[in-house]
Amino acid sequence: MAYQDVKKIAYDYCYQSVCKGEPKWPQGAIFTQETKAAVDEACLPSQQLITTRVTLKELSASPSTFLPCILYILSKYEEEHKEHHAYDVRRLPLPRLFSVLPNPSLHWRFINISANSLSAFVKEPLPRGYNDQLRMFCRVFNFKKLRINR
Repeated sequence: MAYQDVKKIAYDYCYQSVCKGEPKWPQGAIFTQETKAAVDEACLPSQQLITTRVTLKELSASPSTFLPCILYILSKYEEEHKEHHAYDVRRLPLPRLFSVLPNPSLHWRFINISANSLSAFVKEPLPRGYNDQLRMFCRVFNFKKLRINR
């Protein structure tokens, strides 16, 4: 089956049926009832895990209701990774594993502030030369706590 046909089935039928939308089976000679039965069988576990219609409002109101479905998808991905043969070139690339919850880290985060980007926020013309840039930084930021006087 061609990639475009699989894409039609995935977006127009599978996604809509799992998310309790309005699934439409694509029309054409390749879209047979046997294919539809196989797709329904593949989508059934996900359909049973999602009990409400998936909308942005529902996702933001109670994201934990969709967690079982996400965990099911992750378990299927992990099964694929376990069954993967590293040197088999006939296999498609593996789906990327993901984290269900955010991973907090203690890495330092840095922000670069240039005179050009700063001038856009303070509605001043672009400073020319080093001294003009220094004056702009001293006007915008309070360096007295760092004991830097200008």
